[in-house]
Amino acid sequence: MLAEKQAAIEKLEWQTKVSNEKVEELQVDVASRDAEVSALMKLFRKITENDRAPSPQDRTDDLSLECEPVQLDVSYLFLADVLFLSLA
Repeated sequence: MLAEKQAAIEKLEWQTKVSNEKVEELQVDVASRDAEVSALMKLFRKITENDRAPSPQDRTDDLSLECEPVQLDVSYLFLADVLFLSLA
């Protein structure tokens, strides 16, 4: 009977030790996640501070809406196709 009680106490002590180790690991994980969240929040705040576009009422003209056509040189695509077909 005494041996059973001693074994039960040792088992409880072992479970307590394992639980405490797990708690410490989780606390480190939480601290790490808190640091990550804090860093991301700072980043998002900085982005929103620096990236605010003026409202349409604040614009003096519509130059920001103008686009210029772009000429694409696709001749290299034709040459690549010819080369690929000649190797096949």
